[in-house]
Amino acid sequence: MKRLCRQKKNGFTLAELLIVVAIIAVLVSISVPIFSKVLRKSRLAANQANARAAYAAAMVWYMENSNTDQQIYKDAGTFDASTGVFTPGVISTTNPNAPQFDDTNIDNWTVDTPSRPAYDKKRAGDIVYKKWDIYWNSSFNGTIDAFVASE
Repeated sequence: MKRLCRQKKNGFTLAELLIVVAIIAVLVSISVPIFSKVLRKSRLAANQANARAAYAAAMVWYMENSNTDQQIYKDAGTFDASTGVFTPGVISTTNPNAPQFDDTNIDNWTVDTPSRPAYDKKRAGDIVYKKWDIYWNSSFNGTIDAFVASE
């Protein structure tokens, strides 16, 4: 008779399921901010690498063309990170609000480095920029005044 009264119990209780859901929620709430922080750092690293490549390409062009007397192309140029090509005299951005990094020491950039602190909310870790405009200083002595990024 006892054997007939015992019912086989399959599955989980509601309390067990709620505990599992609570544990998963805690793990997700901890991991999402960490993931977004790492994602911003990786975007910053990509921007720094692209800016260094733009600087190197611009310097190669400068070394090949600095002894010319022509003033053509001596103000700026554009580096396309997807192709790795520096094009002197061409500016990819016409937007006055384009992110401009006046600090040409790329190692100083952080994820929160504002591109234009006065009015722009974009930061160096928010997006990976594909094109970089390089602006030479007015004396064209191999010094770069600013990096202007476009998406």
